[in-house]
Amino acid sequence: MRSLRGGRLSPTEREGYLGPTRDTGRRIHQHAMLARILDAHDYLVETEARIRDQAGRLPVLLTFGNTDEAYRAGFVERWQQMMPRSRTHIIDGGSHFPQEDDPAGIVAALRTWWREEVAT
Repeated sequence: MRSLRGGRLSPTEREGYLGPTRDTGRRIHQHAMLARILDAHDYLVETEARIRDQAGRLPVLLTFGNTDEAYRAGFVERWQQMMPRSRTHIIDGGSHFPQEDDPAGIVAALRTWWREEVAT
């Protein structure tokens, strides 16, 4: 939660993120999924192939914050290569949850992308 806008969330926003996993019985499923992903090489290879197959046909909006580890690790370029019809929107100073860092910028990017790429 500290990574979301430096931990400065309203009580309502905090509840929106924490509410679904407040019960520890629900959290175990998330932990199990992440643990199992390490053994899911074949599934992940197949999923990537399916993404590549669909990506040439579908418009995609990629949104990253430029302070996120995924951004710095080169994920933007990887997704752009996999999805030739993608458009990328970078939130300057944005974190792993860019929608929290610049919600108005995300909305504007979505509206422009939808108008120019999807609704045409």
